[in-house]
Amino acid sequence: MPEALDHPQAPMAAADPRPRPPLHSLLERQLRRHLEPGQARPAGFDALLAAVSEAYQQADQDRKMLERALDISSEELLEANGELNRSLSLLQEASSERERAAAAVRESELRFRALVDQAADAIFVHDLGDGRLVDVNQRACDSLGYSRTDLLARSVPDFVVDVDTERARAFWSSLRLGRPETMLAQHRRKDGTTFPIEARLGLIEYAGSTVVLALCRDISAAEAALRESEAKYRDLFDYAPVGYHELDAEGRITSVNRTELTMLGFEAAELLGSYVWELAGDEASRERLRIDRTRTAPRSPYAAELRRKDGSVLSVLIEESVLSDSDGTVQGTRATLRDATASHVLEAQLRQAGKMEAVGRLAGGVAHDFNNLLTAILGYSELALREVGPAGALRRELEEIHKAGVRAGSLTAQLLAFSRQQLLQPHILDLNEVVADMERMLRRVIGEDIELRTASAIGLDPVRADRGQLEQVVLNLAVNARDAMPEGGSLVLETAAVVIGNSGAGRPAGSYAILAVADNGCGMDDEVKSHIFEPFYTTKELGHGTGLGLATVYGIVRQSGGWIEVDSTVGRGTTFRIFLPTVDAETTDVVDEATPGPVGAGSGTVLVVEDDPAVRRLACAVLASTGYQVLEASGPDEARELARGFAGPIDLLLTDVVMPGGGGSRLAQDLGRLRPATRTLFVSGYSDGELSRRGELLPGIELLQKPFGPDELRRKVQQILNSPPLAARLSGEAA
Repeated sequence: MPEALDHPQAPMAAADPRPRPPLHSLLERQLRRHLEPGQARPAGFDALLAAVSEAYQQADQDRKMLERALDISSEELLEANGELNRSLSLLQEASSERERAAAAVRESELRFRALVDQAADAIFVHDLGDGRLVDVNQRACDSLGYSRTDLLARSVPDFVVDVDTERARAFWSSLRLGRPETMLAQHRRKDGTTFPIEARLGLIEYAGSTVVLALCRDISAAEAALRESEAKYRDLFDYAPVGYHELDAEGRITSVNRTELTMLGFEAAELLGSYVWELAGDEASRERLRIDRTRTAPRSPYAAELRRKDGSVLSVLIEESVLSDSDGTVQGTRATLRDATASHVLEAQLRQAGKMEAVGRLAGGVAHDFNNLLTAILGYSELALREVGPAGALRRELEEIHKAGVRAGSLTAQLLAFSRQQLLQPHILDLNEVVADMERMLRRVIGEDIELRTASAIGLDPVRADRGQLEQVVLNLAVNARDAMPEGGSLVLETAAVVIGNSGAGRPAGSYAILAVADNGCGMDDEVKSHIFEPFYTTKELGHGTGLGLATVYGIVRQSGGWIEVDSTVGRGTTFRIFLPTVDAETTDVVDEATPGPVGAGSGTVLVVEDDPAVRRLACAVLASTGYQVLEASGPDEARELARGFAGPIDLLLTDVVMPGGGGSRLAQDLGRLRPATRTLFVSGYSDGELSRRGELLPGIELLQKPFGPDELRRKVQQILNSPPLAARLSGEAA
């Protein structure tokens, strides 16, 4: 069969003028191989060949078109390939950038969530309409005690309590207009407890919707701190050491502290709203309080009298300042009140002390001048008594003159005691012993209708004082107590020890012995008590007291380094407390117990310098009668002339201290340079304490206190002449 296809005589179909494609020829040859020679072609074979030929031709055309389409240069192909690669690279980069951006967004969202969750404030995001929560942070969950899932299932009304409806409506209306708002509210925890919060709210866009962002802060600690601060302020306000009030512009009291209420005796409700001038205790104070309180000018402190609720009057010092608002508009006045009673008392005490000091100086000056007169009176009366003899015609009169002089000397001694200018001889004393020794004498003085009791402190340290003067103090106080108990009573003398520290209310710090003298007599009011230590002040009838008893007590105690305090109530009695500084119990004292012997005849030359003629003549007469050669001068200048012109030795300079023309101290120095062997004896109506204060005494020079008698003068002169000269004593002490 196949071979028949290749037979040359086989009948063929009509020739096709179109060129046969290779596929067509291949099909025809394969067919001939399977036909017997001369065998006719199968039916439809030609149609098949035509269809195949047509398909082949169409494929050939498509091939050619494809070849033409692909017929481009290698350079263009490479360029196109490069462009394609670049496009692919850009596409990859864009894809990576999108991936990085997405990662950055995810990371930012995580950071934001972490920041939100770690925020100190609770953050709530909720719907503007029904308050449904759409987001919260961890702080919000912790503050309310819910898990995040549980809390997001709730709405705002579930945990916000105690909100005023009207206020909330106005609040939300304002918020919807886009204005951020702040409000205070209470949050309720899951366990039912509540706590105060401060919420700051505003509108934001969240997930395509407008919602409310609420930042809520727990202010429990702040409110507690505020309450504590307010309590501290209230305590400071109420218990300040001064009164304080505030007034409105009309002068009405709007605030007042507890101190002022205590000062005036009112309750706050009784003062608030009242005009401040209604408290005035007098018309002058009322005018001071009724001022224009819209003025901005500062006002100086002023004194006023305010009436307490009980009707008594309180003296105060008021300091005011203006209360203004932020615009500077005057709203009223703030004022502090200080109780001026204590300062008035201190001022009165200061005036009293000044008066006492002035009177003391006057008394000292009077006593000095009087001592000159008494020196002459006592001296001449004593000389006259010696001249007339025991049976003389004028003996009695002279004795009365001498007695009067002695009494006058006692008065001057009391004046000097008050002025703290008397000459004291302090020794170490046991105060208990002094009181015990005086007990018998005091019983005689106060009488049998007054009970005397003593109470002595055990182990009381000694004091340094003049025993005679201290006894005078006790005696004067006892007599004063007796006169306060005309119908009898009780007098108690008690000793005690006290140590006063640095905060001793104006008392000097140290250890003191106290001598208290207390009676249950008539007592004194404040007016009498303010004058009792003044000389010549007395409440007794004329002729029943000099008014110097308590003045003497005051002076002796002050000169002894102590002070005296008085407590007295009318109808209940009086207590005087004397404070004396103590000394070491082991301190010893040297006391000269020698009694003066008779004065023998004198020898040597004495220069007498005295500006008072009576005293000078008396001294010259006494010394001349004793055997001394006497040079007489009325002042320092005359004494210098005598000393320069006198050829012989001058053994003693007897000079007044306070004199016109330079005084005795300067004269003694000048004469000491001119005549080193000359001894010096000062005489004065002033005490050595006053002279030392004036700077008139020289170290080592003795002082003879006026008034003195003839024998006292002779004895003192003889004592000085028997001692080494001052220059020799000073050089010996230096060696």
